Amino acid sequence: MLQKRGRERFGWAFHPEGVLRPDDFVAIKANWLPKDKNIVDTAEELNILSEAFVFVDDNPAEREIVRGQLGGTAVPEIGEVTDYIRVLDRSGYFETVTLSEDDLKRNDMYRANAQRAKAQSRFADYHDYLLSLEMTTEIGDSFAFVSAQHTPAQQQEPSVQHHHKAIHCGANGGGL
Repeated sequence: MLQKRGRERFGWAFHPEGVLRPDDFVAIKANWLPKDKNIVDTAEELNILSEAFVFVDDNPAEREIVRGQLGGTAVPEIGEVTDYIRVLDRSGYFETVTLSEDDLKRNDMYRANAQRAKAQSRFADYHDYLLSLEMTTEIGDSFAFVSAQHTPAQQQEPSVQHHHKAIHCGANGGGL
């Protein structure tokens, strides 16, 4: 997440010769809200805890506010601008022991979570949200065995046999 005081436009944050681009960030907050509030809001949008954030700011007052308001959020003391890379590199916040396929897709997953949350917030209840998705499913000719969770011994007893149902979903739309 990138935070910057000011207008909602973010073109100012990216130098033409710089490495980072807007797509490298899951969220960009360019507003006048307190930075700790932006962290909490972004955490909710992404469905993660604020403890997953590392807050880096050149202003010691801003760092202290975030530290005071969000105790679990990491707030390193970075010192001078020339110390930023050294402090972040040696802090261990961004160390990876392994890198999985899911790790490589994480930003996309966070973006999708944020988009779903935004879409869902436009509805009065969850049911209306689900209906708005207009999702359908097709079930081919197959059998499914549905069972209540019992031990193998219990499943053999006549008293629990009624908890088991074989469901046939045929091409003609058959059911139970």
